[in-house]
Amino acid sequence: MRLLIIVFLLAVIFSPFNAQASTACKDLDMADAEAIKACLESDTTWYEARTKPMFEPNKECSHLQTQVVKRQIESVDPKKGKRVNSKTLDDQSIPRPSCETVAEVVELIHGRPSAWQPCLGYDEAADKLTHFKGCIVPFLEGRYGSDTNAALSRVSGMDCKRALATYGQALGLIYPPIQEQGPFLGRRLPSSYADPDCDQVNAYVAEIKQDVEKARQEQIRIAEAAKAERKRIKEEMAQEAYERKKNMIEAQRKYEEADQKAMDQMMAAGLESRKNREDPKDVIEGKHLHLALVKHIWDQRPEEEKGFGGIKAVLKHTTHGFRTWGNAPMMPNFYHAVKDVSIKDCSVNNGKGHCTYTVTVSSSSEYKDANNQARANFYGQFASAFTGPRTYTWESDFTHDGKQWTVDLTDEQRKLLLPPEIDVSNSRSEQEKIDCDYMSAMGIPMLC
Repeated sequence: MRLLIIVFLLAVIFSPFNAQASTACKDLDMADAEAIKACLESDTTWYEARTKPMFEPNKECSHLQTQVVKRQIESVDPKKGKRVNSKTLDDQSIPRPSCETVAEVVELIHGRPSAWQPCLGYDEAADKLTHFKGCIVPFLEGRYGSDTNAALSRVSGMDCKRALATYGQALGLIYPPIQEQGPFLGRRLPSSYADPDCDQVNAYVAEIKQDVEKARQEQIRIAEAAKAERKRIKEEMAQEAYERKKNMIEAQRKYEEADQKAMDQMMAAGLESRKNREDPKDVIEGKHLHLALVKHIWDQRPEEEKGFGGIKAVLKHTTHGFRTWGNAPMMPNFYHAVKDVSIKDCSVNNGKGHCTYTVTVSSSSEYKDANNQARANFYGQFASAFTGPRTYTWESDFTHDGKQWTVDLTDEQRKLLLPPEIDVSNSRSEQEKIDCDYMSAMGIPMLC
């Protein structure tokens, strides 16, 4: 009995199509790319792992047509669908999407069409050389995922034989093998295919080569001009180093101040809304605990602004705690926040509550220095290593003040809500120890 259940479950899991797939694929319009994509996606078991990669832009049209036909037939007759293979398309009576539609499906799935899409319509093209020119460069772009300049560069290095081979490769992804006797028997080409004239192909390649060389020379000219401009700026900066540095520092201060004030204004509405929010008396949720704890931080760290000369240091409240900023190089911006509150248990009765919960508090420092941002980034990482996330589990009483919930914290809990204090005396003693060791190493008798 257990074996039968396992077999049944495996059959359900690995069934090629579920009921949803059958609905999406049963009456499939082979000219509707959106409908075909929906049919493919309905096979949720294999779409991401197998079907989607299968429809990548470099796969030949007939292979993708076969996959669509297989899924459509499986939706009606799963056993018959399993017998679908590459020879199924030999039966012209079987409906299948056109290569134009297949290219659209590929584009819907991957954001870009099949690499061979620009090479469609050979038989309809009045001028075959024009078709060749319109095919080869875009095909190379799609095949290698490169830009037009890279594709043109590839073509510029080709002779006629290689260019025709590339053209044939593109067409071979669209057309079935030629069945009629002739020079192209068995090759995947249009039945009416004829090689473009090599003189015309070589002339086209020569034009591209000339254009590529002009572009290369232009790039060299631009690079040399940029180099000359950099040299001019460097010499100018060397002559005016002191004044420019002074102006840059002042501009940086003004920019920092304007940037931070803009951020404060942007956050003001949300902060004001949070401070004035009215919470229910009969319910305590994580967001209510979060605001109650943040209000303790606001009480302990009121907003303030200090300045001396052109230097400013500002502390501003945020919806999760507070932030500081200064407009001088290497003055850190400091961020402190209640990151997360998770309730374990709460009892609420008539505006009173008692909760057990976990709270995560985190601080970080961001240093800035227009002259040496790499050094500033290092100091920021170094400082933040001592003030990262800390999680505590607390049990507290809560009271609704008529508007919002407030929390009764111990002095120790209020302290833990703030950034950790730096033990200056300890760091001083550590420095004295280092100095003592240094003097001893120099041969000076020391009592360390």
